[in-house]
Amino acid sequence: MLWALTSPDVCSLLVVRPGWPGDAYQDWLAATITGIAGSGSDPGLVARGGAGGR
Repeated sequence: MLWALTSPDVCSLLVVRPGWPGDAYQDWLAATITGIAGSGSDPGLVARGGAGGR
């Protein structure tokens, strides 16, 4: 999950192409990573559609 969020492709899609300010991207990335880390959930469950998706 962390690798995907911090990839150059995500930065390009959000900052380079549409012109989103770098500071806004940094704030979004920090909030997203903090939210995932603090949620106590397994990010894999989200990707699979929750516990029922197993």
